[in-house]
Amino acid sequence: MSSSLGVSTNLHLTCVFDCPNGVISVYTNAVLASAFNGITDPLSSVGDEFAYVGHSLYTADSYLTWTVDELRIYNGALQAADVAATDALVRINY
Repeated sequence: MSSSLGVSTNLHLTCVFDCPNGVISVYTNAVLASAFNGITDPLSSVGDEFAYVGHSLYTADSYLTWTVDELRIYNGALQAADVAATDALVRINY
């Protein structure tokens, strides 16, 4: 099965959970890839039983074949310019 994330050597994946506006935005390399509207659950509803990084919720899925070098959590929803700025910082450091 092929990945929709591409075959980049370095991939900067950013997920923005904007609770007040009910939107989850997903960026790949600072480009908006997808947005999910109508989110009504608060971030506090995410429990540790579903808090995987690099693993699917489904046992039939395989593990990722790449590594996560860094994970950041911000207090507040990032705007598109913020995502671009963090992407630029990641690229400078790698």
